[in-house]
Amino acid sequence: MIKETENTKEDDEGDIYAIYESIYPTKLNLWRKNNLLTNLMGGYASSWKVVGVSENAIEALRKYEKKEETNKGVHRAHIVSRKNVTKDAFSANGKLDREKFLNLFDQDYTILVGKGENKTDLDGSLKVIRIEPEDDLFRCARVAFKYGKKEKDWLKKLQDEKKPEAILLKSLLESLNIVAKSQ
Repeated sequence: MIKETENTKEDDEGDIYAIYESIYPTKLNLWRKNNLLTNLMGGYASSWKVVGVSENAIEALRKYEKKEETNKGVHRAHIVSRKNVTKDAFSANGKLDREKFLNLFDQDYTILVGKGENKTDLDGSLKVIRIEPEDDLFRCARVAFKYGKKEKDWLKKLQDEKKPEAILLKSLLESLNIVAKSQ
């Protein structure tokens, strides 16, 4: 099994940008470029930070003891679709400089949603419990997310203490200074 390297963040960012530069001029269509970027970014635990969890996702997570079971009812929803991120990266306006390209992914936040909530309810009306990006919960694990002791402890804390009030996704996006583009 190939494990994530112990490279520095700067080394990884340099490699990611070099791959982007090599993909940019190709005649691959946007769909193929999107797949390449998805596979590339899915390999980094810091990709696609979870910044919120819907109440349906919380209830579903409480039912499962093993990470494998969470795939049945909980999904990561990109606030800005990966397709739109790819469009921004490969726009006709020209190749992005390193800082702008990497910023696309630094701001590529996700929320965990229950079955049926992905995409259709990302209009800002979905209620979510906020997670601070620096809390580093539900880290990226390829196209899924990690669900271990840290996450189970967080859920238990939610259950044991006064549960924070769910806020509208729209409010969460405003607080993170994110403009959601249509899926």
